[in-house]
Amino acid sequence: MIVQLSRYFNIHASELDRREVLNAHLGIDNRLFVDPQLLEKTKIPEFKDARKDLTKYFSSIIKLLSKSHHEGDLLWKEAKARLRIHEENGAALGYSGAGGHGHGIGSKLASVLVTRCKQIVELGIDDPEFFELLGLFQEDFGPDLLSDMAVAILRERFLAYTQRITKELNLRPQAKFSINGKDWSLPRRCGRRSASAPSASRC
Repeated sequence: MIVQLSRYFNIHASELDRREVLNAHLGIDNRLFVDPQLLEKTKIPEFKDARKDLTKYFSSIIKLLSKSHHEGDLLWKEAKARLRIHEENGAALGYSGAGGHGHGIGSKLASVLVTRCKQIVELGIDDPEFFELLGLFQEDFGPDLLSDMAVAILRERFLAYTQRITKELNLRPQAKFSINGKDWSLPRRCGRRSASAPSASRC
Protein backbone atom coordinates (compact mmCIF):
# COMPACT_ATOMS: atom_id res chain seq x y z
CA MET A 1 0.00 0.00 0.00
CA ILE A 2 1.30 3.44 -0.95
CA VAL A 3 0.79 6.04 1.77
CA GLN A 4 2.52 9.24 2.82
CA LEU A 5 4.71 9.16 5.90
CA SER A 6 2.58 11.74 7.77
CA ARG A 7 -0.59 9.74 7.28
CA TYR A 8 0.99 6.40 8.14
CA PHE A 9 2.44 7.68 11.43
CA ASN A 10 -0.58 9.92 12.13
CA ILE A 11 1.31 13.18 12.44
CA HIS A 12 0.56 16.55 10.89
CA ALA A 13 2.48 17.32 7.72
CA SER A 14 3.41 20.72 9.17
CA GLU A 15 5.46 18.98 11.87
CA LEU A 16 7.58 17.46 9.12
CA ASP A 17 7.79 20.74 7.23
CA ARG A 18 8.97 22.55 10.35
CA ARG A 19 11.88 20.13 10.63
CA GLU A 20 12.43 20.08 6.85
CA VAL A 21 11.70 16.34 6.80
CA LEU A 22 10.56 14.86 3.50
CA ASN A 23 6.94 13.71 3.71
CA ALA A 24 7.86 10.69 1.63
CA HIS A 25 5.56 8.13 0.07
CA LEU A 26 6.05 4.69 1.57
CA GLY A 27 6.12 1.68 -0.71
CA ILE A 28 7.48 3.37 -3.84
CA ASP A 29 10.60 5.20 -4.95
CA ASN A 30 10.37 8.93 -4.33
CA ARG A 31 11.74 10.70 -7.39
CA LEU A 32 14.73 12.18 -5.64
CA PHE A 33 18.35 11.20 -5.17
CA VAL A 34 21.27 12.18 -2.95
CA ASP A 35 23.39 14.89 -4.59
CA PRO A 36 26.92 14.74 -3.07
CA GLN A 37 27.45 18.41 -3.95
CA LEU A 38 24.59 19.49 -1.68
CA LEU A 39 26.14 17.72 1.30
CA GLU A 40 28.61 20.60 1.59
CA LYS A 41 25.72 23.01 2.19
CA THR A 42 23.48 20.99 4.49
CA LYS A 43 22.82 22.25 8.01
CA ILE A 44 21.59 18.88 9.28
CA PRO A 45 23.92 18.04 12.19
CA GLU A 46 24.08 14.31 11.41
CA PHE A 47 25.45 15.12 7.96
CA LYS A 48 28.12 17.59 8.99
CA ASP A 49 31.30 16.72 7.06
CA ALA A 50 29.47 13.90 5.25
CA ARG A 51 31.01 15.07 2.02
CA LYS A 52 34.42 14.25 3.49
CA ASP A 53 33.27 10.69 4.16
CA LEU A 54 32.50 10.24 0.47
CA THR A 55 35.79 11.80 -0.56
CA LYS A 56 37.69 9.52 1.80
CA TYR A 57 35.88 6.43 0.51
CA PHE A 58 36.49 7.21 -3.14
CA SER A 59 40.08 8.26 -2.42
CA SER A 60 40.74 4.78 -1.03
CA ILE A 61 39.55 3.24 -4.31
CA ILE A 62 41.78 5.55 -6.32
CA LYS A 63 44.76 4.67 -4.11
CA LEU A 64 44.16 0.95 -4.61
CA LEU A 65 43.86 1.27 -8.39
CA SER A 66 46.92 3.50 -8.66
CA LYS A 67 48.99 0.70 -7.11
CA SER A 68 47.27 -2.18 -8.90
CA HIS A 69 49.54 -3.75 -11.54
CA HIS A 70 47.02 -5.78 -13.48
CA GLU A 71 43.37 -6.77 -13.62
CA GLY A 72 42.48 -9.33 -10.99
CA ASP A 73 45.36 -8.70 -8.62
CA LEU A 74 44.67 -8.26 -4.91
CA LEU A 75 44.38 -4.46 -5.05
CA TRP A 76 42.11 -4.64 -8.10
CA LYS A 77 39.80 -7.08 -6.31
CA GLU A 78 39.66 -4.88 -3.21
CA ALA A 79 38.80 -1.82 -5.32
CA LYS A 80 36.04 -3.79 -7.02
CA ALA A 81 34.71 -4.95 -3.65
CA ARG A 82 34.45 -1.33 -2.52
CA LEU A 83 32.52 -0.47 -5.67
CA ARG A 84 29.95 -3.15 -4.98
CA ILE A 85 27.02 -1.70 -3.07
CA HIS A 86 24.22 -3.80 -1.65
CA GLU A 87 20.62 -2.65 -1.74
CA GLU A 88 19.62 -0.28 1.04
CA ASN A 89 16.19 -1.34 2.23
CA GLY A 90 13.93 1.60 2.97
CA ALA A 91 15.86 4.36 1.19
CA ALA A 92 12.97 4.75 -1.28
CA LEU A 93 14.86 7.21 -3.46
CA GLY A 94 15.41 7.30 -7.20
CA TYR A 95 13.69 6.64 -10.49
CA SER A 96 14.32 2.91 -10.65
CA GLY A 97 10.96 1.68 -9.44
CA ALA A 98 12.63 -0.61 -6.93
CA GLY A 99 9.78 -0.09 -4.50
CA GLY A 100 11.77 1.17 -1.52
CA HIS A 101 14.93 -0.85 -2.20
CA GLY A 102 17.91 0.62 -3.98
CA HIS A 103 19.17 -1.44 -6.90
CA GLY A 104 22.74 -1.32 -5.65
CA ILE A 105 25.81 -2.24 -7.69
CA GLY A 106 26.32 -5.92 -8.38
CA SER A 107 29.42 -7.83 -9.41
CA LYS A 108 28.92 -7.33 -13.15
CA LEU A 109 28.56 -3.55 -13.01
CA ALA A 110 31.34 -3.30 -10.39
CA SER A 111 33.67 -5.09 -12.83
CA VAL A 112 32.82 -2.57 -15.55
CA LEU A 113 33.25 0.35 -13.16
CA VAL A 114 36.59 -0.79 -11.77
CA THR A 115 37.92 -1.20 -15.31
CA ARG A 116 36.72 2.27 -16.30
CA CYS A 117 38.04 3.80 -13.08
CA LYS A 118 41.44 2.19 -13.63
CA GLN A 119 41.58 3.71 -17.11
CA ILE A 120 40.75 7.13 -15.68
CA VAL A 121 43.35 6.80 -12.92
CA GLU A 122 45.98 5.81 -15.50
CA LEU A 123 45.28 9.10 -17.28
CA GLY A 124 46.59 10.82 -14.17
CA ILE A 125 43.20 11.80 -12.76
CA ASP A 126 43.30 11.28 -9.01
CA ASP A 127 40.54 13.62 -7.86
CA PRO A 128 37.92 11.54 -6.00
CA GLU A 129 35.19 13.85 -7.31
CA PHE A 130 35.52 12.20 -10.72
CA PHE A 131 33.21 9.50 -9.35
CA GLU A 132 30.38 12.00 -9.64
CA LEU A 133 31.12 12.20 -13.37
CA LEU A 134 31.20 8.47 -14.01
CA GLY A 135 27.86 8.72 -15.77
CA LEU A 136 29.67 10.63 -18.51
CA PHE A 137 32.06 7.71 -19.01
CA GLN A 138 29.81 4.75 -18.20
CA GLU A 139 26.19 4.71 -19.36
CA ASP A 140 25.10 2.22 -16.69
CA PHE A 141 26.20 4.55 -13.88
CA GLY A 142 23.87 7.48 -13.32
CA PRO A 143 22.64 9.65 -10.42
CA ASP A 144 20.47 6.83 -9.05
CA LEU A 145 23.45 4.53 -8.52
CA LEU A 146 25.66 7.33 -7.23
CA SER A 147 22.88 8.09 -4.77
CA ASP A 148 22.70 4.41 -3.74
CA MET A 149 26.46 4.49 -3.10
CA ALA A 150 26.17 7.66 -1.03
CA VAL A 151 23.36 6.20 1.08
CA ALA A 152 25.35 3.02 1.69
CA ILE A 153 28.57 4.87 2.58
CA LEU A 154 26.71 7.32 4.84
CA ARG A 155 24.44 4.67 6.30
CA GLU A 156 25.11 5.44 9.95
CA ARG A 157 24.50 9.12 9.37
CA PHE A 158 21.09 8.33 7.87
CA LEU A 159 20.33 6.03 10.80
CA ALA A 160 21.34 8.70 13.34
CA TYR A 161 19.19 11.30 11.58
CA THR A 162 16.21 8.96 11.41
CA GLN A 163 16.60 8.02 15.06
CA ARG A 164 16.61 11.69 16.12
CA ILE A 165 13.51 12.53 14.08
CA THR A 166 11.76 9.40 15.38
CA LYS A 167 12.42 10.57 18.94
CA GLU A 168 11.46 14.21 18.35
CA LEU A 169 8.14 13.27 16.74
CA ASN A 170 7.60 10.21 18.93
CA LEU A 171 6.75 8.18 15.85
CA ARG A 172 4.70 5.05 16.40
CA PRO A 173 5.09 2.23 15.67
CA GLN A 174 8.83 2.03 16.26
CA ALA A 175 11.22 -0.69 17.31
CA LYS A 176 14.80 -1.42 18.27
CA PHE A 177 16.99 -2.56 15.39
CA SER A 178 20.50 -3.99 15.67
CA ILE A 179 22.51 -2.83 12.68
CA ASN A 180 26.25 -3.35 12.34
CA GLY A 181 26.57 -4.04 16.05
CA LYS A 182 24.70 -0.89 17.14
CA ASP A 183 21.14 -0.53 18.43
CA TRP A 184 18.86 2.01 16.80
CA SER A 185 15.33 3.17 17.67
CA LEU A 186 13.65 3.54 14.30
CA PRO A 187 10.14 3.68 12.88
CA ARG A 188 8.78 0.46 11.43
CA ARG A 189 6.03 -0.69 9.13
CA CYS A 190 3.46 -3.18 10.33
CA GLY A 191 3.66 -6.65 8.87
CA ARG A 192 7.30 -6.32 7.82
CA ARG A 193 9.68 -8.84 9.35
CA SER A 194 13.32 -7.87 9.77
CA ALA A 195 16.17 -10.31 10.30
CA SER A 196 17.80 -7.82 12.64
CA ALA A 197 14.58 -7.14 14.56
CA PRO A 198 12.28 -10.20 14.53
CA SER A 199 9.72 -8.53 16.77
CA ALA A 200 9.15 -5.79 14.22
CA SER A 201 6.66 -7.84 12.23
CA ARG A 202 3.65 -7.07 14.43
CA CYS A 203 1.99 -3.85 15.56
